[in-house]
Amino acid sequence: STTHTLRLLVTSDIHGWFTNQVMYPRRKSTGLFHIADYIKQIKTTQKNVILLDTGDMITGSPLSIYYNHLHPERLPENPFFKLLNALKYDIIVPGNHDLEHYPLLEQYYIPNSNAKWLAANIVTRQTPVFHPYQTIHQGKFKIVIIGATTPGILMWSNISFLKNIKIISVKKALNKWIKKINREIKPDFLILAIHGGINPMRDHENGKLNRIPPVN
Repeated sequence: STTHTLRLLVTSDIHGWFTNQVMYPRRKSTGLFHIADYIKQIKTTQKNVILLDTGDMITGSPLSIYYNHLHPERLPENPFFKLLNALKYDIIVPGNHDLEHYPLLEQYYIPNSNAKWLAANIVTRQTPVFHPYQTIHQGKFKIVIIGATTPGILMWSNISFLKNIKIISVKKALNKWIKKINREIKPDFLILAIHGGINPMRDHENGKLNRIPPVN
């Protein structure tokens, strides 16, 4: 007899863009700054809102290159990351480009984030490097969000910085954690937030050639 509403706001592949207005004045304005007001409006006027990002959040723009490569000691001044925290994301899934900065991710971004970083299939000695999942209670709903990242990074990027970290099959990781989630938590909703590739056929073939788990 009652209707309950759950709203998901999802961003992806922002690549550290705060705004592109100065660099590309004739292009459509893009970047986190230009959707911030919409996100704030939804979160302040509606109930049961979950805000999550599915990867490649912190690196790619000239601004991110400046802070991540040239002056990492000034990361607390990064306006992009300040805005990201101000918007109070619930969940962030690391993308392949985020993992290219894993030491910086581990040392600065994760400890200083309001959001939970989730990835069930990134492990070291079979133990997840990130939280595999997060339980969120919204209204009468018990929701579990589980994160995963494409193993494609193993052929797309220089992975020497990952050291003992492995990116295992998404399917293998999900089989393990979903059984545990259903047994122990019994959620009303289970949401998979995944960062994947955009060329399923080509990446699948390249993945087999490189002997890595399925990319997509």
